[in-house]
Amino acid sequence: AKQEKEVLQNDRNRLENELQVAKQEIQGLRSELEQLHANTTEQLTELIVKDENTKGEKEALQNDRDRIEKELHLATEEIQGLRAELEQLHANMAEQLAESNMK
Repeated sequence: AKQEKEVLQNDRNRLENELQVAKQEIQGLRSELEQLHANTTEQLTELIVKDENTKGEKEALQNDRDRIEKELHLATEEIQGLRAELEQLHANMAEQLAESNMK
């Protein structure tokens, strides 16, 4: 029983460490997402301001905007995935804590 408790405590500590890493990753991704959003906004503003550009220049700006929007979408999906992992880690930790409390 004592060994099981130690194993559960070690699992709990490991899960807490994984949770902290996931939280740090989420924060980093949020920062990236905010930067991508700012870049997209800046690109969109440039598109409006530079409306008198030649067609080739407009196409290049449109391509940049499309690329940035895709990156923004991917970053959003990655954050959603990390949130799901974080929720699973929470659930695993709660389950292990409940099991250790029953013993």
